[in-house]
Amino acid sequence: MNHNSIWNKNFLTFVLALELQLIAKTLIRFALPLYILIETGNPTLMGMVLSLSALPLIILSPIGGAFTDKFSKKKILAIMNLLSAIVVSIYFIINPANHIVIVILLIMMFVSMFESLISPTSEASIPFLVPVDKLVKANSVTVLLTNISSIGAPILGGFILQNGGLTELLIAITALYVLASVINIFVSIPKPKQADSQTGNKGNPIAGLLGDIKGGIIFVTKENRSVGKMIFVVFFLAITVITSMTITVPTLMVTYLEMSEHMIGLAQGFVVFGGTLAAILLPMLKGKASHRTSRTILFIPSFIITITGMLMMFFESQAVSFILLIACFFITQLFLTMYSVIYFSFLGEKTPQHVMGKVMGLAISSSVLGFALGDFLHGILFSVFATTPGVALIILGIMSIIIALNAKIVEKEFIPTL
Repeated sequence: MNHNSIWNKNFLTFVLALELQLIAKTLIRFALPLYILIETGNPTLMGMVLSLSALPLIILSPIGGAFTDKFSKKKILAIMNLLSAIVVSIYFIINPANHIVIVILLIMMFVSMFESLISPTSEASIPFLVPVDKLVKANSVTVLLTNISSIGAPILGGFILQNGGLTELLIAITALYVLASVINIFVSIPKPKQADSQTGNKGNPIAGLLGDIKGGIIFVTKENRSVGKMIFVVFFLAITVITSMTITVPTLMVTYLEMSEHMIGLAQGFVVFGGTLAAILLPMLKGKASHRTSRTILFIPSFIITITGMLMMFFESQAVSFILLIACFFITQLFLTMYSVIYFSFLGEKTPQHVMGKVMGLAISSSVLGFALGDFLHGILFSVFATTPGVALIILGIMSIIIALNAKIVEKEFIPTL
């Protein structure tokens, strides 16, 4: 098989394991908070659970990135997926009854802790599995496949919750993590050579680890500030518009439109299909991308959300509101996925291999911090404006427009070769 192509054995095996892990992760992030929302009817509680469960990922991702550069990526992925399966399966041993919210929160926090190693390791592995000039195409493929799984996971999660229950859902999640762990064993990922500055603390592992994290921070703040600025913009986008995919859609479907779990899953799956379409369309921009293209990608979802909020204030029909919301977030998902592919491809191109894991860890940590703050913000907004969600959407849309207007760091150098 041609190793100068993205279609090599290692990359395909890596993507298969990643796909299974992402289905499991999506089921946890979608179905478990949805279960809490349905049981309590409290979007603020749902937002708090999502925010708290993200704390390990926020705090530990930079450490995970440092580990990624020092140890076998294959072993990290296999072990962390197996530990995720073990944590989820503990539910069957303790079988909680009156403390289900606490148990779900703990499961999500432990899985998030393992994800702090899985996410930077996965992102840092791609540049080692494909040629550098194929990074955008490889990231488009992973986005396409992960969005396909993200379409299926909400549908599957909603169906299992409605027709089976939480126990059956957790059995499926455990099986997916175990399968991902087994497949990870068969992936061969080269280990990068460490720069001299990275090997000066062999006698003191903690000092070495802190030095590695510091090295990543120095790189994004001093050596290549464009990378740091890009991470900063995505952090604010995560607070406002990106988080709407995880909490706004299910919250509005449950509290405002009063839909069933299965319908919520179908709606979420359709919205995620926008990301799949983005992965298909992005390679068609070959040779046409510029800083203006990137800015347009940021502006469109911001305006769409604002306009949708305004329209919802004039239409009281649930059917019309449903169509507006689905269309709005489908388009939003499409453009944000395009931006995400450009973002991670840019990081892959501009970051030296010996600091790849550290930078990816910082990028993921800052994004997840944005997600956590966004989950909390969205939960409060849609609790305050429970009867007029259009107002909340207008507020989020205007905030996103302000971020896009101030994203002056999106220059030509930010657009990798498509």
